Amino acid sequence: MKAGIPQQMYILLLFLNIFALVLAIKFFSILSVLAFIVFVLLTVIPMYIIHSEDPDAHIVWRRVIFSSGNLNNSKTTQRKVVFIKLSSHKG
Repeated sequence: MKAGIPQQMYILLLFLNIFALVLAIKFFSILSVLAFIVFVLLTVIPMYIIHSEDPDAHIVWRRVIFSSGNLNNSKTTQRKVVFIKLSSHKG
């Protein structure tokens, strides 16, 4: 763990924030610097808070997001569809 964040998530955050830094440098202005600082805070602080209580939280998140269990239709209901013709104009 680096800075209270697991290594896998630390590397992901590092790449993401380096990309944001490159964009902030490319489009340099006061607004881009402020946006970069806010972006870093919004990405790093939640990861630190989540992983301070559960070091393996990233494993659960990956499993939930990428599992095929989210892609089934077991909870769908079939509904009757009715089409209403509003005008007799053809065209």
